[in-house]
Amino acid sequence: MPKGFHQMLRQLAFPFLFILLALPALCLANGDNKPSSPNQSLRIELPSNSFDYTHSVLPLQDSALLLVTKKREVEVGKNDIIFTKYDRQLKSDWETKALQLNNTRLLFLTEEKGFAYLLFDNLLSNTHLILYQIDTKTGSIKISDHSLGSSSAHIRDIQVLEGHLFLNAFYKGVLTTLILYPQESEIRILPVVMGLAKNLGEFRVDTLNKSLELLWSESQGTSARLTTRFISAQGDMLGGYYINPKPVPIPGQLLWPARISPGLTTQKLFLGMYGYKTDEYVQGIYSINLQGEMRYFDFGKLRHFYEYRSSPAAALRMKSRALRNEAKGKAPIKQNRITLDKIQPHPQGYALVGVLYKSMYKTETQEEKSGFLLAQTTRTTKHKIIHKYQHAIACVFDYNGNLLWDNSYKLTNNSRSNFGLGVKTAITPEGNIIMTYIKDSEIFYKIVQPTSSSSNKVILQLHNTAEKRVISSQEDIQHWYGCNFIAFGFQRINSKTGPSRTVFYLQQVAFE
Repeated sequence: MPKGFHQMLRQLAFPFLFILLALPALCLANGDNKPSSPNQSLRIELPSNSFDYTHSVLPLQDSALLLVTKKREVEVGKNDIIFTKYDRQLKSDWETKALQLNNTRLLFLTEEKGFAYLLFDNLLSNTHLILYQIDTKTGSIKISDHSLGSSSAHIRDIQVLEGHLFLNAFYKGVLTTLILYPQESEIRILPVVMGLAKNLGEFRVDTLNKSLELLWSESQGTSARLTTRFISAQGDMLGGYYINPKPVPIPGQLLWPARISPGLTTQKLFLGMYGYKTDEYVQGIYSINLQGEMRYFDFGKLRHFYEYRSSPAAALRMKSRALRNEAKGKAPIKQNRITLDKIQPHPQGYALVGVLYKSMYKTETQEEKSGFLLAQTTRTTKHKIIHKYQHAIACVFDYNGNLLWDNSYKLTNNSRSNFGLGVKTAITPEGNIIMTYIKDSEIFYKIVQPTSSSSNKVILQLHNTAEKRVISSQEDIQHWYGCNFIAFGFQRINSKTGPSRTVFYLQQVAFE
């Protein structure tokens, strides 16, 4: 990144930087079944393009945003990472920069207690990690180097507790937990072995208990038990549970590792999925409380699960068949792949959101002419996996694991190459669940309620009606604070009153 880039960015941004102010957005405060269109009156644009730069957006605990800007490919020369903090009105609080080391790649970006953490690896050394710590109040930066001690470590996730980084990683062939102290160069290994990646159900920090919480499944012949561990910020074991589920309703059903509810250790609830003779497809949800009470909920028992079918009649037929098969102890009629979100607090207890998806291989063939008079043709075939997110379900449980209500959201035009949940959510004070995602500069959303819901979509607004989006890329949306989300990505915009421009935008999406 050239010297003085952040000053140049400001100068270029001046004619294209549009900041539109709005009244502070409030959460939904009524039971109206018809969701109003989200407010989009707050937007900024920065001149940038996806070929040269990458931008990472991190919502902060103080309801601000941290934008990280860096060069896409850094192999030689001196280049900077630019850090910019924006307040609720998307006004810049501060901007600072640090040297980006050559041949490094950003792995994770997270925040805890007023500090943001960026973890980089070194493409030339599998054992070398670089940590950036940014004080989100002042913008001051600390950079430290750390050693893994083995080139076989592959980091899958990161959590921060009291300034210490916990790494979930494959280490020497097994799934384990590492701890990185910013003041120490050597990364330590904790005595926790969890087997394969599919065995791990939870790896999260509970701020109320001030502990890292782990949950994984362990095979015991034809059954499996759930194992939990609670770890302090210093890496000490605080305790845990062994949970032996009661027999499954139908012989051949297998339990997936569960999620752990937030809150007091003595009031934990475990929610997970179960399948039939496979750990890849699921057919229902189970709940277990610490009293050992376990409940199974086949998808046929959910009121709205099959609403993704082509018509209400088709959904009713599928539901009826599922209930008949369960009553007879038969295998499920359809197997589904589902990815689960973390359990979220809800006014009635806990909310669990899952998304059904299909993974498909996509083949792209490119032809290139070469040679004398371009007489030769070279064909290049590329294969990539596309994840098609089809259907989101939301289930609300009480503190004992009883299912109170469920609803669903049929997803359209939601295919991505990167794997994730497929929708972003927020829960209102009334207990409604906002589900939303963005595709091709369209915001898709649904306000899920116990007995009703209504889905809709709206075009991402530009600065004025004289402008037109030509193309967009790398768009996403994240929950920001309250009932506010932040949409971001690259856009090419044509204007009738000025020159065309390519920008990276940040846009508030407020469900009032």
